[in-house]
Amino acid sequence: MSDVVQIEPISDDDEALDQRILALRSEGMSLPRIARRLMIPLHELHRRIDAMLPVIDAGCRRRTVAESLVQMDTIISTHMKLIADPESASIVIRATCEKRALLGIGGANYDPVQLIAVGRDREKSIDAWMRGIEHILSPRADGEADELSEK
Repeated sequence: MSDVVQIEPISDDDEALDQRILALRSEGMSLPRIARRLMIPLHELHRRIDAMLPVIDAGCRRRTVAESLVQMDTIISTHMKLIADPESASIVIRATCEKRALLGIGGANYDPVQLIAVGRDREKSIDAWMRGIEHILSPRADGEADELSEK
């Protein structure tokens, strides 16, 4: 037995149709039900929704993370003044944890050893090769270079 579906007439105004799609979606209606109600094919509904939604690329993600970090810093600085209040302390802790999560400094894959700065005195991967080449090309103090040049 099938459900009774209320059918809405299609308007010629694309913008009004897009607004109706967003309104029905924000009410929690599924995409197939919206397509049936508005009498449009499901692939057309997907195309319209994709056109209305923002593109989430690397730049968008970076901006969103940066904006969130600024907002959390503002919240933390506001509540740090009232840190004796348990609710403010909770807000500071939650915001700090959220910052750490956004920056990738937390969770199951977190390794605190990775954050330790490696000293500048460590040898680079090609340093041993360079020493060997310099040793081969440098004149020898014991006179071997002279013997090799005479031959």
